[in-house]
Amino acid sequence: MITDNMIEQAKIETLFQMSRTEFIESISENQNIHHDDVFNFKYPYGIVTISIRKIQDDTMYTNFQVDTSKGVQYIYQHAIPYHES
Repeated sequence: MITDNMIEQAKIETLFQMSRTEFIESISENQNIHHDDVFNFKYPYGIVTISIRKIQDDTMYTNFQVDTSKGVQYIYQHAIPYHES
C-alpha cells in the first residue's frame, strides 16, 4: 500500500510538471489570457485542469487540479510569471 501511494505521488508530481511546462508554452503563444480561462491537458496516466484565478501585475495565479488514472486527486496553487504584450 505504501508503495502504491508513493507511485501515485510520483505520478501527481510528474503530471504537474508536464502540464506546467505545456501550459507555459501555450500561454507564450497566446497572449490573450483571461482570469477565468481553463486549460485541460490529458496524459496516459492522468488529466490536469488548470484554471486561472487571477492575473495581477506580472503574475498569473493558477490552480492545477491533477487527477490520476487511479482516481487520486491533488490541487496545486501555483504562481507563474506572466507578461502581457
